Amino acid sequence: PLDEKVDKISQEREAKFVLLRDWFLKLISLFVANSRCLDV
Repeated sequence: PLDEKVDKISQEREAKFVLLRDWFLKLISLFVANSRCLDV
């Protein structure tokens, strides 16, 4: 029971981290694309 709860919490945290990283990478690529457009 307790182990399961901890496991579930860590899984949720992992999922949130993946989502956050995904969003962060998209933001960076958008920023890079914008700066390239400004340079050209």
